[in-house]
Amino acid sequence: MITEQKQHATSLQDMFAPMLKLLTKLTQQLREGLSGNTELEDMRFLLETLPLTTEQFGLATNRIQNAYRYFKASERGAARWELDALRQQLKNQFDLQNAEHTPHRRGGRV
Repeated sequence: MITEQKQHATSLQDMFAPMLKLLTKLTQQLREGLSGNTELEDMRFLLETLPLTTEQFGLATNRIQNAYRYFKASERGAARWELDALRQQLKNQFDLQNAEHTPHRRGGRV
């Protein structure tokens, strides 16, 4: 049972890690004034691999679309804000799902 839970936690991390890494990279590129057009497109594909509810997926998609529009309008600060909000949303979702699958220890002797 514990092995299954560990494998599930690992697989959750494996699912979320590429997206969070890409968000960090893209935010840094925007800070440096570099293009992030390709990464924004990649993000849409990665998003589809995550275990999100329809509502969470919709909000995340909107944040990516907003970031893309801001980026195209040369509003890099607004694009970064959207990406930071998306990163926080996904991190919170990962933490919540991870906590749901982490065994809780009972008090007392085992």
